[in-house]
Amino acid sequence: MKIYHFPPLTPARLVRESVVGYYLRLLKYPDPERPFSKLDPKTMPWPELQGLLLAHLRHRYTDYEARLASGEDRETLRHEIHSDAFHAFPFLRADPRPFPPPPVRLAFDEAAARLSTLTDLRHGLLEALNSPGGRGASRETLRGMLTRAEGEIAELTALLTQRRITEEGAICSFARTTTGGDYDWLGARLSPNHLRYAGFKCPGCGGGVYETKRPVPIGQGKRAILASCLCVTHLTPDDGGRRFEPVTLERWAGFLEKIGTMEEEETPPSRASSV
Repeated sequence: MKIYHFPPLTPARLVRESVVGYYLRLLKYPDPERPFSKLDPKTMPWPELQGLLLAHLRHRYTDYEARLASGEDRETLRHEIHSDAFHAFPFLRADPRPFPPPPVRLAFDEAAARLSTLTDLRHGLLEALNSPGGRGASRETLRGMLTRAEGEIAELTALLTQRRITEEGAICSFARTTTGGDYDWLGARLSPNHLRYAGFKCPGCGGGVYETKRPVPIGQGKRAILASCLCVTHLTPDDGGRRFEPVTLERWAGFLEKIGTMEEEETPPSRASSV
């Protein structure tokens, strides 16, 4: 009897992959007799969710379909694959919900996790597009999803692989805070002892601008000096202890202006006129 091996997947990732695969199949092979229904993995009956997870493992990570096509018995194959799946993922034996909350990640670790999710989605989209059958309109929807996913993959890959230390110095970055009106330290947990006042207040939000006293981890092995107010966060990559240009009121006002310009360019005309 063949032994099946599976990659290490957390419950949350296996659920995410399985749900995405389910939706992709519905997009490609719409069935009028089975109308679309949104899955809620947090509340759907466990036997249904368990069956969805096992089906995903069976079709995505084994040669189940090829062995079926060669004439092997369906029920025997399922029994063999499911036995190895239960061994690899003990949480499949009994309902593991509620799932633990996702870990708090540093910014670049979060970007890497998002990149991994998008790569999985791209794999599923390509699988769906390369398999025979499906309707033309559904295939166009899948192609649109693939284009958007590949665009975001390219952006995240550039972010994670950008060379930030050059002979001329460090390449800094700034952006809106993602913490909802609070200081943004890119996922790092800092105490007041880690910070110093930069000497001025942000002309946008009115909050004092603070910066870290020394480089702090920001994920994926990277470290940086961080500065933040309530609306903007700025990073200067650690370049081995060399001096860097300090943040000033003039520079901070420039960050605000550039962010505002970028946001205006990204806002649809109808929305921009109502602001």
